[in-house]
Amino acid sequence: MDGYVINQDAGHAFSLRPDGTATISTDTNVTATINAPFTGSGSLIFGGPGTVVLTGASSLGGDLTVNGGTVKITSGGTVQSAMANIARDAGSQATVTVDGAGSAWTITGFNGFLTGQSGLPSGSAAINVLNGGKLSAPI
Repeated sequence: MDGYVINQDAGHAFSLRPDGTATISTDTNVTATINAPFTGSGSLIFGGPGTVVLTGASSLGGDLTVNGGTVKITSGGTVQSAMANIARDAGSQATVTVDGAGSAWTITGFNGFLTGQSGLPSGSAAINVLNGGKLSAPI
């Protein structure tokens, strides 16, 4: 194991609740596996060149930004957020992969998925949906 693992408790009462905006960064060649869900009205920013694996059933009232590294939603993990922004900052490189049956990323807000910032220099973004994973946003 090259990073850390955060597991859900046996009674499924534990969740990670960002207050405002929370940032999770991983270093090069480090994988952080988060099996517990994120819940609440806050927003998340993922950064750093490493990898974050999400397998819990997360529901955020705020936005999810992937501004560096890789975020994998897998093993039946689900993420629901108001908006998604990938590679927002100039020079950033970010990848999101939704992989496997039951794995899904759902955007509930009108703005849906954004890569970079309109009219501003931004980074390089990739979105991969594999092996029955799902990606959805309002039209």
